[in-house]
Amino acid sequence: MDGLESALQTFTAIGARFEAARTRLELAALAEARDDRDGAGTHAREALQAFTALDTPLYAERARLLAGK
Repeated sequence: MDGLESALQTFTAIGARFEAARTRLELAALAEARDDRDGAGTHAREALQAFTALDTPLYAERARLLAGK
């Protein structure tokens, strides 16, 4: 997970919002696989916010499913 968290920090720092949100989806999926529902939900909700703002409905739907919304 450290590699994904590092990637998230980098994408966030350079303003790559779409890539940061995609990374959050991966972090959410990984947290879910590890039975970390809180972590999965947090990353999925933040990804959903970003994808909604970026008007990327397919990615937003995937995030919505992971967030349980």
